[in-house]
Amino acid sequence: AAVSAATQSDELLALADTARSTGHHSAAAEALKQLLVVAPADVNAATAAFTLGRLELEQLGRPADAAAHFALAAANPSLGPLTEDALARRVEALRAAGRQEEARGAARQTIERFPRGANAAQLQRWLEETSHDGPWPR
Repeated sequence: AAVSAATQSDELLALADTARSTGHHSAAAEALKQLLVVAPADVNAATAAFTLGRLELEQLGRPADAAAHFALAAANPSLGPLTEDALARRVEALRAAGRQEEARGAARQTIERFPRGANAAQLQRWLEETSHDGPWPR
């Protein structure tokens, strides 16, 4: 009998958790990527995308991939209260990837969507520190 997508999702999430907890970050990332492929609509997909973004940003040095996975996570309504964090981490990942203008736009969108959010003041400060009128930074 075929294994259901939900069962596969649970197994891949467990595999990713075990790999992560033992320091095998690449294996954890692969399991999470596989989950997103086999069960993109699963209840675990948003959390998987968020966790994958964190691994890529914090452990694997892949900020561009992280930015894409944080965006994917934030677009999923089931992420709930982590949505704001996913959007703020996307800004961080875009900055780390050297995509400053895109990061600035993402920061403005995050502040607009969560004006009283936990990350709003920090994002606003960063925008003000990095703003300039002409081609020369202040």
